[in-house]
Amino acid sequence: MKRAFRGCPVLDSFRWRGTAKFDLMFSLEEGSEGLAGFVEYDTDLFEATTIARMLGHFQTLLQGIVVNPERRISELPLIAEPERQQILLAWNDTKPSLTLQPARWDRERLTRQFHEAGIGLTDAPFGAGLRITRDHPSPSMSFRVPRPSSLPGFAEGGFIVQDPAHALVARYAAIPAGALVYDACAAPGGKAVALERMGAKVVAGDARPDRLPRLTGTARRAGVAIRCLAADLEAAPFGPGRFDAVLMDAPCSATGTMARHPDARWRLTPDLFPRAAARQARLVAAAAPLVRMGGVLIYATCSLEPEENSAVVEDFLSQHPGFTRAPAPAAVPAELLTPAGDFQSLPQRHGVDGAYATRLMRRA
Repeated sequence: MKRAFRGCPVLDSFRWRGTAKFDLMFSLEEGSEGLAGFVEYDTDLFEATTIARMLGHFQTLLQGIVVNPERRISELPLIAEPERQQILLAWNDTKPSLTLQPARWDRERLTRQFHEAGIGLTDAPFGAGLRITRDHPSPSMSFRVPRPSSLPGFAEGGFIVQDPAHALVARYAAIPAGALVYDACAAPGGKAVALERMGAKVVAGDARPDRLPRLTGTARRAGVAIRCLAADLEAAPFGPGRFDAVLMDAPCSATGTMARHPDARWRLTPDLFPRAAARQARLVAAAAPLVRMGGVLIYATCSLEPEENSAVVEDFLSQHPGFTRAPAPAAVPAELLTPAGDFQSLPQRHGVDGAYATRLMRRA
């Protein structure tokens, strides 16, 4: 018999209905030879590299079902309440909106050009960008979010695509105009563009050379003067105290962006979180010497997991007494701040991607 399995290592859904590009369905068939997996997708909308990556994640997930079938969302401390679980599950299975951040064009020009093209825009939550709205006259009509490259102003660099949560992280950083900033894990470049537009002088690096073309492409299209380089933060080619601020948007489990990057849910296993946290601890320790005295270190993730967020920060502060939290409470709405003053957006509460950031000042 054929099954559409509803259950995965963390977020309880195989059904991917949620991107601007594609619709994907995984299923399993149980026969005399055992379990066989099936994938249904639109070949006109998937790129070959994306298909290969998804199939790899699906194979990993099948192994995880056999080894660890009971891993459920209720194990995650931040969303232990049943009603919050259901909201988050619904969010992760909903087609995500497309949010634009003005680049070469201002908000007024973007709104005007999109209106002339018959595409509606509305303010994103917390005023962090412009969201594309349904342009059909009837709510019951099908609506597919358009490809960014097909939108007015894309070729001209009028906007970049960035969820409000990540734009808000750049605001929370509260880096003053004229400051020299190293964005240490920068690709695809959205936060680097945001910081430059706020007046910072940005150097953007990424450890993966294959991601560099996207980083440089984003900067070039947005028309910002960002120096981009391939650089591993753990062997950064800069001297101590070189920067007024370092932004480290750490590689993580991405549990806050599963609606937008649903492949993340298919590679989660119980041992991923401690492994991620160990790597994050190494990276934030490597970033610390690059910050000048009186400068700030911004540690950020798109994870919902305390192991990757506050736990990493508390461990870092215990080992680096020269750093202390320096929140910027006026930079973002109070509802986005934790009791410790860190930034935390939750999809099930705020209607944007999940993200975390803390602001640490070097005092010694």
